[in-house]
Amino acid sequence: MLKIHPNKFLLCCLYLFLTHLSSAQVDSNQVIPNKSSPWKWSGYVEIYATAAQPTPMRLRHPSFQYSYHKLGGVQLNLGMVELGYQSKRIRGNLGFGAGTYMDRNLSGESSGWKNTTQANVGIALDRQQRWWIDVGVFPSHIGAESAVGMNCINLSRSIVADNSPYYESGMKWSGQNKKKTIQFSLLMLNGWQRMRFLPEQSMAIGHQIVYQPNEKWLINSSGFWGEAAPGTKRLYHNFYMQWQPDTCWRVLLGWDIGQQLQSGQQTNWQSPMIQANWRWNRTFTLGARAEYFYDPGAALIPKNDGNSFQTWGASLNIDWRVNALLLWRAEYRYFQNRTPYFMTETTTGRTYQAFNTSLSCWL
Repeated sequence: MLKIHPNKFLLCCLYLFLTHLSSAQVDSNQVIPNKSSPWKWSGYVEIYATAAQPTPMRLRHPSFQYSYHKLGGVQLNLGMVELGYQSKRIRGNLGFGAGTYMDRNLSGESSGWKNTTQANVGIALDRQQRWWIDVGVFPSHIGAESAVGMNCINLSRSIVADNSPYYESGMKWSGQNKKKTIQFSLLMLNGWQRMRFLPEQSMAIGHQIVYQPNEKWLINSSGFWGEAAPGTKRLYHNFYMQWQPDTCWRVLLGWDIGQQLQSGQQTNWQSPMIQANWRWNRTFTLGARAEYFYDPGAALIPKNDGNSFQTWGASLNIDWRVNALLLWRAEYRYFQNRTPYFMTETTTGRTYQAFNTSLSCWL
């Protein structure tokens, strides 16, 4: 598979964006036939700039951050193009991307998969399309945040989102009740965020249950059980609850817990979090987050200078909706660890600050 250079990919996406805008400008008196095609394409581009205090080693944010992590100039975090197909009984998605997020988060994949965002196909098991089986590579069933920044409450991803799967591969059986208030999935996975199946590693199991009684409330339970790597057994549960009383407010409360058994040693971790945003008007939105990540055994986040990751963090962001396609965001983020953890060229400290800005666009 051809590896796409981020700069060339960005130019290609901008060209498609301008073509899309020009094709939308038609005569209002012209009669346009109403044709619905099962094929849909979409594109997304997100650029960013970030700074930190103190300046980290190698001009990179700490290893637990996978999005918006590269300092120095304007960077492409994620640029992607995806093609989807949806009929009465068949559906599928194929997508490719590039950017610093792809480079860091998919570094463990083989070269043929490092630019893949989705590659899946599904078949409906009934005429009502309530029951489906999907196979391939698809977005993770764990967590409320995705790699697409425009869909998230805050500019940057939370610590727990960056250290749980963004994608997964395998087989998924999903369904919903007649009222569509309960959705659930059962998954057989190749592992913890892994596209290729490893013969020396057993398959993992996942589940997801989503309860949405009305437009205001949503409750989610997601889990993973199996080998995260050969010889490493991991049990993980993600819970979050979202309250959206009107078009102005959105509040998300989450709590992730995990347990890992490796070489006869058991380690545990947990991460509570709250996110909220307030839509001031049609143009501006304010967002905030408070989080804590407790990983004394370094199950997910490695130690620095012998010190484990036991960090609380907070962030504040402002969003400017330029138009229906463009979103500009700015964010201040603060971390404090229980012991010195954040490394610079000369010292290791307990606190770390980041300043982020991004511009994202749907095509």
